[in-house]
Amino acid sequence: MNLLNNFHEYYDKKMKAYEKLYTQKRYHYKQREEEKVFISLLVIVIALAIMCFWRGAIPFMVCVIILNILFSVFNWSNNQKDYIEGIKKEVIFPAIIACFSEYRYSTAGVSESIYRESNMYYSYDKFSSSNMIKGMIDGRELILSEVGLKEEAEAFGRNMGYETSFEGTFLKLEANYFVGNPIYIEPIVKSKVITSATVVLEKAFGLTKSTVKFDTPDFERFFEVFSQDHEEARRVLTPNFLELLLELRNRYNAKIYCTFKENNVYMLISNLKIVDVEDVYAKGLSKGTLYGNLKIIQDIVDVAELIANKK
Repeated sequence: MNLLNNFHEYYDKKMKAYEKLYTQKRYHYKQREEEKVFISLLVIVIALAIMCFWRGAIPFMVCVIILNILFSVFNWSNNQKDYIEGIKKEVIFPAIIACFSEYRYSTAGVSESIYRESNMYYSYDKFSSSNMIKGMIDGRELILSEVGLKEEAEAFGRNMGYETSFEGTFLKLEANYFVGNPIYIEPIVKSKVITSATVVLEKAFGLTKSTVKFDTPDFERFFEVFSQDHEEARRVLTPNFLELLLELRNRYNAKIYCTFKENNVYMLISNLKIVDVEDVYAKGLSKGTLYGNLKIIQDIVDVAELIANKK
């Protein structure tokens, strides 16, 4: 189901004026950023020169340099934030609603309780989510949401706050079939992360991981599949699905986790944002950049359709 059929017509009618507006805004923001960088560097050079000729001023000049850097970073963040908030409200959100009219969009994300149902990527200390899309595929509910996972960072026995361990898009879909034994698909990565299959099979049930083999060398270069019922796993994970999953991984250079449990399918895809406004800021608003953002949603919906109908 191609949900972007009316995108080009919609953009030409509704977004051309915004393209001009936000191109001008971006130009002015970038120009101001360059001016502030120049002024900041000039202040640093002057401070260093004073320090060379007047050693007594070193402590004061060091403070001036630090405050100058902090002020420059703060102003740059505010400029980018103004642009991003405006483009979200006036461009991205209306485009999602117009092109994906059968889906509901919310800036609030999926709840942590729904995420934890998936048993995916359990090694985290802080959960966040935003930008949720809900819809139906052949009468089955589909949920897409951006999620962020963070772990506590420690150094020399002290808590240093949190560091991001995973950012990406979470998917939950009600399938039209039932899986008796959970199936876990995980990327082959060297990581300290305790993966979902390890947690559920080894800890919860006292079982060892049982790797399911497929006659798909390309897929098995990047993914491992675990299940206690190999025949069921091979029946559920069709060649078309494995091929599409590999294509999604290669297209977005993403780590993909997937769980089939009872009549629900869960997926976690790194490097994907439902609303990647930073990308629009970096490249500038155009038909191509906006389409690229919405195409991410379309690609995930395509995978969900394949899962829902087990083709």
